[in-house]
Amino acid sequence: MRKCLDSNNNIAELEKRIQEILKKLEELNKADTNDKNPKDFEEIEKSLHSLTRTLGDLYAAIRLQKALDASKEEATKAAKAVKIRPTPFLTI
Repeated sequence: MRKCLDSNNNIAELEKRIQEILKKLEELNKADTNDKNPKDFEEIEKSLHSLTRTLGDLYAAIRLQKALDASKEEATKAAKAVKIRPTPFLTI
């Protein structure tokens, strides 16, 4: 697994892969479906399942990356708020 610290670049790469899969799905949809051969049908079905599963995984990865980015931003804001606080928090 490779590490990518630039989340915008990471999301852009995931979106690019999504577009590639959507293109493959469109090609499969336009493919000649006049073949009544069960083996050909099975191969197309397996391809569809694989591509749609990958597509779902990529969408989930984008949502996860955005959630991680939001959490990181909130943590940074909280840390800055604590640093600029003139007096420490007091508990009674």
